[in-house]
Amino acid sequence: MGFGKRSIRINGADCGAESVILGVITSIGGFLFGYDTGQISGMLLFSDFKNRFGQVDLPEGGRDFEPITESLLVSLMSIGTLCGALSSSYTADWWGRRKSLSFGVAMFIVGCVIQITAMHSWVHMMMGRFVAGLGIGNLSVGVPMFQSECAPREIRGAVVGSYQLLITFGILVANCVNYGVREIQESDASWRIVVGLGIGFAAPLGLGILLVPEWDDARTSMARLRGMKDDPHNALVENDMREMRANLDKERAVGVGTWAECFVPRKNGVPKQVYRTLLGVSIHFLQQWTGVNYFFYYGATIFESAGIDDPIRTQLILGAINVGMTFVGLWAVERLGRRWPLLIGALWQAAWLAVFASMGTALNPEDNETSGIVMISFLTPLATDGISYAYGFVFVGTNLAAFLVAYFFLYESVSLSLENVDKMYSQPDLKPWASRGWVPDGYITRMQRDDEYFRRAGGGGGAAESGSVDDGATAVGSARPSRAFGEGGGGLEKTGSGELGGES
Repeated sequence: MGFGKRSIRINGADCGAESVILGVITSIGGFLFGYDTGQISGMLLFSDFKNRFGQVDLPEGGRDFEPITESLLVSLMSIGTLCGALSSSYTADWWGRRKSLSFGVAMFIVGCVIQITAMHSWVHMMMGRFVAGLGIGNLSVGVPMFQSECAPREIRGAVVGSYQLLITFGILVANCVNYGVREIQESDASWRIVVGLGIGFAAPLGLGILLVPEWDDARTSMARLRGMKDDPHNALVENDMREMRANLDKERAVGVGTWAECFVPRKNGVPKQVYRTLLGVSIHFLQQWTGVNYFFYYGATIFESAGIDDPIRTQLILGAINVGMTFVGLWAVERLGRRWPLLIGALWQAAWLAVFASMGTALNPEDNETSGIVMISFLTPLATDGISYAYGFVFVGTNLAAFLVAYFFLYESVSLSLENVDKMYSQPDLKPWASRGWVPDGYITRMQRDDEYFRRAGGGGGAAESGSVDDGATAVGSARPSRAFGEGGGGLEKTGSGELGGES
């Protein structure tokens, strides 16, 4: 790439310019996820799109969608994403990270081409969204995996975190594009432009991934990512190599894992293994049930039904708020920990969804246009076809369930390494709601543990240089505190594993 010997200094260590560019290029995968999610909301309102693919003839002229058709047009992308994500873990091992990501980009582009070439068949359009979803699912697993394995430890947290940020930015850009073409919605160019731009956005990732380091010579590749020469006496590169060897040896000793092992109690001596598996699955599952995706998929339709003059502009404002609040969320999880943002967010969403659903059921839409939001769907148009506004209370319930799960089962892991998170979850008498007060052995506070690391690292070598930081746990490789947000920031990151510290 031409940047192999250019470096910047971050957290007291050299990071190659190539590693920063790598993070930017691969994060486009998150952008594509967001863009594909955000584009359908406006497209469902475009006159040409409805007239081409709708089945219901309207009395005033034009056509609209049957609920089941609209449901399939939206949801087939998500189904494709699920299938692509499940297969990505295998293709990444079979073909390697680069080829697997290239395959994901190719599938997304093929899906976009299928959509663009649709003329009057909604099945044609639906299958295009499904194929594009296969590519998005592949990238949603492969990109964070690739980033965590390639990025130097000093920027690993920021690089991997950029994936989620780019998802929200992709949604915003899709809203902007919809807003820009809304004046030509009578033409097929409106929705074809929206879909076609996805190909242009995917091209940098598809081409750029071919330029990133190969791992045939791991030492040379690591030196490039550090912006250094391949010098066998370079302590920093040697430390990276030692971590990689140690983790590979550990993986070989454990053997090849299976999905079933996640649900086997105390597999390999790990306490609460099923507890941890179900907790992780529940948090991600409930996040999808907060109701926010409804507004990403059907927000413009809701705003139009509410009597808003420019629903696509309102959807654009929603996308901008989403991006802004992502930065607030990044700050909150470092300042407030992991539990409080989840608890506050769940209650906040439940409260406003209750207002939303109550207004719809209490006021007659025919008498009060501004409250007459004709819900097409929260997850599918079929669901609200029978119970209308009351479906909002379903999401009130799921948000309250998310609050209870976070309060009674999630441990506070802020400022803890992965090794100490494991220790904390292994404590038989420690309750999740009291877990913030738990500290590693030998320290008075979790903050003291971070300060101790910086004292050693600031001494020029020592534990940080040798790759063995004693934090009361036996670690593979070295550990680093990530302090992206002030003094309260940062769980420790176990380097070489590709995982972020402080995550449970």
